[in-house]
Amino acid sequence: MSTANLFSGKHYCKLVVAIWIFAVGTIYAEPPAGEGTDFSGSNVFWGDETNGVRIALVIAPLSSSNNVPIHCIPVIKSSITRTNRLHTMNLYFPPPESCYQMTLRDESGNLVAKTAKGKSLGKPITEPLMVKIGGLNSQAGFSMRPIIQNQSEMLTGFSFNVQDYFETTNAGKYRLTYEMRVILPQNAKGNYMTLHTTNLPTTILPAVVADVEIRRSAGK
Repeated sequence: MSTANLFSGKHYCKLVVAIWIFAVGTIYAEPPAGEGTDFSGSNVFWGDETNGVRIALVIAPLSSSNNVPIHCIPVIKSSITRTNRLHTMNLYFPPPESCYQMTLRDESGNLVAKTAKGKSLGKPITEPLMVKIGGLNSQAGFSMRPIIQNQSEMLTGFSFNVQDYFETTNAGKYRLTYEMRVILPQNAKGNYMTLHTTNLPTTILPAVVADVEIRRSAGK
């Protein structure tokens, strides 16, 4: 073997090792800040558990002016026991317009009018979760996430601003109610075939209720 080929071979080996170390480090890296924790605090609102799953909203800020959005990030937690090595359960989410819906009430209990985006929520599921060629029907907007048992995880892909969904033109205190619908495939024989239809085993998680405030913008 020539010196040039030997030199190239050594560099190739080093490159392979470097890639392997990077890949291993990526797989076992610490989760993003906030994930895997027991979310708590004055800006975290939890709903009740049903079928081993519960949802929360992390909201910041709780009080803002009209020109500062109130940003919400859903958090999900599962207590369902799984015996696989990672103790994960595959949780499926419908397209956003079918996955969740919200209401906002003012201090008098009156419903706040929704924007066009807000009115788009709450639609029925019209596509199957799975397609026979290709698996998950991601083209229709379905998504899947492995949830680690007893670990709270942020669903940043479903984050939203309250003002994008409601006509919050008046200052005052408001009560936000948020519901999420998820798909929990059962292990019963033959149940998997229902995932190729629109008759899906969906679960509406108990609502999250949170109080927020809209203040008048400075100079108004």
